[in-house]
Amino acid sequence: MCAAPGLALGHAHLLETSSPSVDNAAITEDAVAGELARLHRAIEAVVAQLDALEANAGDAARDDTLRAMLAAQRAMCRDPLLIEGCERAIHERRTSAAWAVRDTTDALAARLAAVSDAYLRERADDFVHVADLLLQALAETDAPRAAVRPGAIVVAHDLGAAAMAELLRTGVAGLVLERGSPTTHAAILARGHGIPMLTGAGGARERVTNGHEVVVDALRGELVLAPDDGDRARVAAHAQAVALVTVVARSDVQAVTRDGVAISVGANIEHAHDAARAVREGAHGVALFRTEYLYLGAGASPDEDTQARLYADAARAVAPHPLVVRTFDLGGDKQAASGATSGVSGSALGLRGLRLALRREEDFLVQLRAILRASVAGEVRLLFPMVVGAADLRAAQRLVARAAGDLTRAGIPHRSVHVGAMIEVPSAALMADELARDCDFFSVGTNDLAQYTLAADRGDPQLAQLARPHDPAVLRLLDVTARAASAHRLPLSMCGDMAADAHGFPLAIGLGYTSIGLPVPALGRTRARVLTLDTSTLRDLAAEALQLATPEEVEALVTSRLGAAP
Repeated sequence: MCAAPGLALGHAHLLETSSPSVDNAAITEDAVAGELARLHRAIEAVVAQLDALEANAGDAARDDTLRAMLAAQRAMCRDPLLIEGCERAIHERRTSAAWAVRDTTDALAARLAAVSDAYLRERADDFVHVADLLLQALAETDAPRAAVRPGAIVVAHDLGAAAMAELLRTGVAGLVLERGSPTTHAAILARGHGIPMLTGAGGARERVTNGHEVVVDALRGELVLAPDDGDRARVAAHAQAVALVTVVARSDVQAVTRDGVAISVGANIEHAHDAARAVREGAHGVALFRTEYLYLGAGASPDEDTQARLYADAARAVAPHPLVVRTFDLGGDKQAASGATSGVSGSALGLRGLRLALRREEDFLVQLRAILRASVAGEVRLLFPMVVGAADLRAAQRLVARAAGDLTRAGIPHRSVHVGAMIEVPSAALMADELARDCDFFSVGTNDLAQYTLAADRGDPQLAQLARPHDPAVLRLLDVTARAASAHRLPLSMCGDMAADAHGFPLAIGLGYTSIGLPVPALGRTRARVLTLDTSTLRDLAAEALQLATPEEVEALVTSRLGAAP
C-alpha cells in the first residue's frame, strides 16, 4: 500500500524491531517495592531518551509533527492510566514491572484497536511502541541500532515515532513496512519529509536480501527487488520532477491551474496549535478542524470556556481565512473516555456523528455555544458530521438557533456563522439537492463515503484497497453532490484522502471541487501540482471516468492522460 508517494532507489537495510519478550512470573511481596522503583526508573529513562531524540534529530527536530509525536509519547509514559494500571498490577497481582507494562498497555491499546476508524486504530499502536521502549529500559538494553547508511531503503516490520526520529536524522531514501497503513505516525512523518513509503508489505523481510539494490515504487505500490536500467531511469526522472515541485511548493505561488482557475487548498487539523503551522505551509485557512480529539482520552467532556478559547485561538491564527469547525464526530468507532459516548454501541452503523450529538443535546449545545463565541475572533464556519438526511440537519439547525439564543440572553458576544453539512454517507449524496436548501455549504468526506458506499472497512488491511475514493460508484455520488451544489450555488469542498490521491485529486477538480482540505504535510506538494493541471481537460477526464466500471480502469485512464504524479 502506498503510504507516502514517490520513487526511491537504494540498498536494502533489514531493520529488526521486534518487541521484547516478557514472562508472566509472579513476584513475592518483598519484591513489590523494588519492582515499583524499577517501573518509575524506566519511565524516566524513556522520557529522557525521547528528549534526547528530539534534541539530536538535526533538521528533523524542526518538524512540528515530529515534536508533537515525541511529546505525545512522553505524555503517554506519564499518563495516570498507564502508571496507575501498572502499579495496581504490581501491588495487587504481584506481577513484575515488565509484565505490568505489557499487560496494562495491551489493555489500553485494545480499546482503540477494536475501532473501525483507521486513524484511531493506529493510535493504539502508540501504546505498543511506548511499551516496547519501557520494556527495553526495564531490561536495561538499548533498542536495535544497526548502522543505517544515508540513502538506504529500510525494510522493517513496524516503526514508531522514536525509531522514525533516528531514521530521519540518518537520511534514508525509502521505507517498507510489513504492517501499518497511511495513517500511522511513521507514514505521516514519511509524507512530511518526502520519503517514499510502502506499508502492509507482509513478508517483505523474507523476500528482501540485506544490502541488495531495490526500488520502492510508492506510486504503483510495488517493491522492485531486481531493478533494471529502465527502473533506474524512471527513478531519476521522478527525482527531477520532485525537485521542481519542491521549489514551487516552498514559494508563495498560489494554487491556480494553467487555465486560470483558483483552487483553495486548506488544511485538515486535529489540534488548535496546528492552525499556525498550516498557515506557514501556505494553507488557505482550515478546511476541517476535527474536534472529537478534544474528547478522546479526556477525563470529562471539555467545558464551554475551554472550547471557545481553543477555537478562537485557531480562528485568529488563520485569519483572514476561514476556520471550519466540525462538531464532534464521536460514537461508533470513536469512543470518548468521558461520558459523551457512555452506553453507545461501537458499531460504525450505530449512534455516531450528528446522530449521537442530537441524542447528547447538552454536550452538543455546549460545543455549539463555544463555536458561536469563537466567531468573534475570525471567520468561523460550523460543519455537521455524518448528516444522513434533511430531518437531522434541520434538527441540528434548530439547536444552533437555541445556542445563539442562550448566548444572547446571557449577554455573551457571538456572531452568526455559516453552517455546512458533511456529505459522507450515500443517503446524503443522493439527497444533496434537498440538503442544499437547509445549509450554507457542503464538505464531502471521501473516506467514509467510500467506506459506506463500498461496504469495505478502509482500516481492514484485507479490504483497504477496495475502499478507494476513485471507484466509479463513489465518483458518481461525488458527481451528484457537485451538481446539487452548483444548482443551488452552494460552496463545495472536499476533505479526505481523495484530495491527496494521485488518481482522485484531478478527477475531483474535474467534477467541480475547487476547494479541498488536506493534511498539513501534503499542502505544498498539492499546491504545486495544481499549477500543472488544466480544468477543461480534467472536466473531460472526469466525464470519461464516470462511464468506467472499475477503479483499476479509472487509474489506468488518469495515468495515461496525466502521467504519474511527482
